[in-house]
Amino acid sequence: MTALQYRNRLDILLYLIKHQQMLRVPIMAKKLGYHKSTLERQLKRLRAEGYVINYDATLKRYVLEE
Repeated sequence: MTALQYRNRLDILLYLIKHQQMLRVPIMAKKLGYHKSTLERQLKRLRAEGYVINYDATLKRYVLEE
């Protein structure tokens, strides 16, 4: 995978979070065709880039704190 492809995957993940469509990791990994650990690494990478991403148990989805 090229760096551009990886960045596109991160951007898609960020889009899903911003638009309140990012559910639990196992569900989203299956929908996106990723392995669970891949999706967890991508979330970790976005957090390392400065995005404050948390899982809201009451909403049952990931949210981006602004």
